[in-house]
This record gives sequence, C-alpha cells and structure tokens, in this order.
Amino acid sequence: MNKIKITPLFIVLIVVELILLFYAFYYLAIENKGGMALAGTIAFFAAIFNVVLIVIERLIVNIKGINSKWIWIIESIIIICAIVYVFKNGISIG
Repeated sequence: MNKIKITPLFIVLIVVELILLFYAFYYLAIENKGGMALAGTIAFFAAIFNVVLIVIERLIVNIKGINSKWIWIIESIIIICAIVYVFKNGISIG
C-alpha cells in the first residue's frame, strides 16, 4: 500500500476544495434566492476544477526519482506567489 505524500500544495488544495464544496451546497440548496444559485454553480465548477488540480499535483508528486525537497520548495514558492497576488489584486479574475 502506497503512503500518501503530504505536500504544501496538497494541503492548500484540500482546504480550498472543502470550502468550495461548502459554498456550493449552501448557495445551491439553502440560500438560493436572489441570484445566489449562480454563486453556488460557480463554486461547484471551481470545485471540479480544483479536483483536476489535485489529480495533476498527485501525478507529479508520485513520479519516481523526483526529490521531495524540491517539490516542497517549488510548491511553497507557488503558494507564496498566489498569496501575494491575491493580496495585491484580490480574488477577482476579470
């Protein structure tokens, strides 16, 4: 049985996935008045995209011969850059 390698990006993506699924359920099932169902739909599609990112990250991590120290360094840099981008520009894409 393979051990799951825990990486910083994996932890962040799992937390984001849980938040997106919560928002998708809340805005699609509970608070769906006044156009908020669209917010739930967008959160659901973002959760699906996030699952794709998790699968790609897991495929890269499980390649034989890759140094786990470099994976930690590169993923930490990606997370720091994403945090700086969100603080500078906000979450809005457009």
